[in-house]
Amino acid sequence: MRLFLAQLYPRRRMTLAGQYLVLQLLIIAVVLAGVITVALTQATNNFEKIEGRRSLSAAESLAANPLLRVLLPQAEPEMGSALPAMGESVRSTSGLQFVIIADPQGTVITSSYPDEVGTSILHPESAVAEGRGWTGEIWRNGNHVLIAQVPVLDDDGKMVGIVSAGQS
Repeated sequence: MRLFLAQLYPRRRMTLAGQYLVLQLLIIAVVLAGVITVALTQATNNFEKIEGRRSLSAAESLAANPLLRVLLPQAEPEMGSALPAMGESVRSTSGLQFVIIADPQGTVITSSYPDEVGTSILHPESAVAEGRGWTGEIWRNGNHVLIAQVPVLDDDGKMVGIVSAGQS
């Protein structure tokens, strides 16, 4: 049977022009794949840079609020409505997905996600425990999250809390 099919449809060698065409198509495919990879990487980096700045700006704005700086030293989880209202106000005006207010040890006092109250927001890569603002990427509940954390300082420069803001 094979012999019969081989005689019916003889195999031809690809011409030199055909070989060049295949080579050119392969080169174009490799170059196109490289261009797409570079473009996606640049777009992702640009997005993270811009959204990181927006998160940092919102967190710094809330941390500088005089009322927050007064209320935070005595605050406890689920105490009153002033801190949650302040956090929600900043979250809704900035367009971020979450704003978290925590004590200096990183224990959440109020959050846009109520199930996080009482948990810790400190991350190993964050510099906020040393009193410096930080932006970065973390994985939370299986989601990639852009986050900014800033310290809340009282009038004497002592850290009285942490504000964290960001989005998935």
